[in-house]
Amino acid sequence: METRKFPRAERMLAPPYSCYRIDILPEQVPEDRETEYWRLCGHLRRPKELKRLARRLVRLVLKLNCYERTSMQKGVGWIGCPSSERLMSRLRGCLADEDEAVNFMVGRGKAQLVLDSGDLFLSLYTADADCAELISQLAWSEGLFFRRSEE
Repeated sequence: METRKFPRAERMLAPPYSCYRIDILPEQVPEDRETEYWRLCGHLRRPKELKRLARRLVRLVLKLNCYERTSMQKGVGWIGCPSSERLMSRLRGCLADEDEAVNFMVGRGKAQLVLDSGDLFLSLYTADADCAELISQLAWSEGLFFRRSEE
């Protein structure tokens, strides 16, 4: 395990940027269906369901690491090629809203994946077309949807 630095990391998240979402749903829910959406979120926050979603996200990151070096932020540094156990622990804590955001750097600053605390989706920032296509295919392989963020 090595600690790396990515001075561009914070700038990658500053507008303007391209943002994609890796999500459990194929598109944003209409406003008149928000009650049902929050009901679904409540169901998915049950421990067994959070563990299933975390497994999907861990497999996605591990698969991505086969194509592009992936580093996970830890404090002020970055850990290259994090283990599946470390990934699972961080992602489960973040999904359960018990931990802060989890950030991943793809390649040497090609793109950044972010799981914000309490969210049930990953955000992908500043990816070029090839990187976005690869992550789209990996998301699909885990039963997740890849789409441009509406926000």
